Amino acid sequence: MDSRLKTLAFNVKRSGGNNLLHQFVLDNSHPNPSSSENYLNAVLLSMSDASVNALNDEGYNALHLAVLKNNLLMVKKLLSCLVNIDVNARSSCSFGSTALTLAAELGHSQIIQELLNKGASVDRQNKHGSTALCFVANSGDLDIVKLLVNKGANVNLICERGKTALIFALKPGNLATVEFLVNSGADIGAKSGWNVLYHAAGSGSLNIFKFLLDRCVHVDIKSERGCHLLHSAAYSGNLETIKFFIDKGVDINTKDIHGNTPLHCVLRSSNLNLPAVEFLVSNGADINAKTERNDTPLHWAVTWRSLEIIQFLVGKGADLHATNKYGQTPFHEAIHSRNFEIAEFLLNQGADLYAANIYGNTALHQSMNGEDLEAAEFLVEKGVNLNAIYKNGKTILHEAVIHGYERCIKMLIERGSNVNAIDKDGRTPLHDLLYEYSEINHEFYLVRIKLLLEGNADVNIKDQKGETPFSLALLINDWDMVEFFSENLVDLNVKDSNGDTILHLAVAAVGYIDTHIMEMLIIKGFDVNAKNEQDETPLHVAVRKGAIHCVQLLLKSGADVNAKNKDGKTPRDLAGEDNPYPYALLLYELFDNMHA
Repeated sequence: MDSRLKTLAFNVKRSGGNNLLHQFVLDNSHPNPSSSENYLNAVLLSMSDASVNALNDEGYNALHLAVLKNNLLMVKKLLSCLVNIDVNARSSCSFGSTALTLAAELGHSQIIQELLNKGASVDRQNKHGSTALCFVANSGDLDIVKLLVNKGANVNLICERGKTALIFALKPGNLATVEFLVNSGADIGAKSGWNVLYHAAGSGSLNIFKFLLDRCVHVDIKSERGCHLLHSAAYSGNLETIKFFIDKGVDINTKDIHGNTPLHCVLRSSNLNLPAVEFLVSNGADINAKTERNDTPLHWAVTWRSLEIIQFLVGKGADLHATNKYGQTPFHEAIHSRNFEIAEFLLNQGADLYAANIYGNTALHQSMNGEDLEAAEFLVEKGVNLNAIYKNGKTILHEAVIHGYERCIKMLIERGSNVNAIDKDGRTPLHDLLYEYSEINHEFYLVRIKLLLEGNADVNIKDQKGETPFSLALLINDWDMVEFFSENLVDLNVKDSNGDTILHLAVAAVGYIDTHIMEMLIIKGFDVNAKNEQDETPLHVAVRKGAIHCVQLLLKSGADVNAKNKDGKTPRDLAGEDNPYPYALLLYELFDNMHA
């Protein structure tokens, strides 16, 4: 076969972007040395330089795949047979690993030795900055740590998140590795020593911490930012190390730059445990200490969902009503985190069901705004008053129709929220929706309006501006909405405080609404001759406005041209009083044609 054709055949991409070399590695996890080597040699002879180091769709080359398979024999074959293979090539996946960092991360010690023997760069970092030494130091494999250091690994190279290999080694059981790195020159001087000690205090190993503390004689145990080594020990939740500091006389209520005390730190520990909390409290920790955000230990215990610790703190006098920077009580946090067992315990201990944060929101408001129907149901079951008055005289339903979700609004109505509750401006929830209406979000508002109307919302309640929900709906000038309002109106000719019917209001709004909407109202049975307190019919109103088309529609629909208002005037009488001469002539002509 022509060499170019052979090269092309061997480099064809298969499933997953694998070429023949990738596939060979994947298919031969444990190749037989005698039978596979000839085949491998045949493959390699046909490979171009590029395809030797080609990456598949996952971002790995053949050497990476052999390492991932922990296939030492395949690694040896690839390194010995492929002259152009790049032992330091990075993968293109998110970690950007080399074969050596991959082997170190996976703990493949024999492969690490083979790669080093074949020239792998000992300090080559992956995309996150980690080296092989970082990974191996973390695992505590002292023999490989020694091998890497003897091969020239830089023990003070800054790796991932500003850490050195020594910091990666700070784990229980790694004392021998820590000692070796320190003896090999790992920096624990004044400049970096505090960082090392801080991590050591939180390592969970008192022995490692003591070893380093004895050698960091020039290091202050409190950082320039006010963070004490005790805070680190507390974050780890390691009781043994915490006791060590307290026995040394460290202030049990010392605060870091964010106002956190050791008790706060313990409550944010990944190793959250009651004994550490009990020890700190019994030794004088301030149970109601506040951070810069005014969070108390109880706030954090609720956030981290530890009922056992919450029960202990409350039993020791933790303030159930303490508010943080945002006015949130522990009960707010319990509902926000949806831990109803904790919320019920706090309520039973006296937590305020109606406590409002700085935005005026109670736990019920939060559940509405977050569409947390389960939380809302819990609060209702616990007796929350759905018609309680909050900021601006509004009920929870006022807030929910604007900021809440459809399911929550429906639940509130079904559970007894007053759909006609009035705020300080005389507005009902339906008023609020219509004042907020936006054509862009038409469906959003229409769904909520329908829910309120189906819940018997009164469309004729006037607010302090004199607007009713129906009058506001008319001004929106939307056929579907007006039709829905009219369908849900029990009395088509119900009057407002001025005696105006919906048709009076519609005529008054001519210019803002389409006459087709007026025609629809008339067809549905709204009385064209209804009178208001001034005994004026819709036709009187239309004539005053000079609304020619409206007058035509009303006349065609049977409006009484002889109806008199309290001043004894008919619509024809008003034609010349309230309109410019040309309009008056048109109106007179319309009336005269009615008598022709």
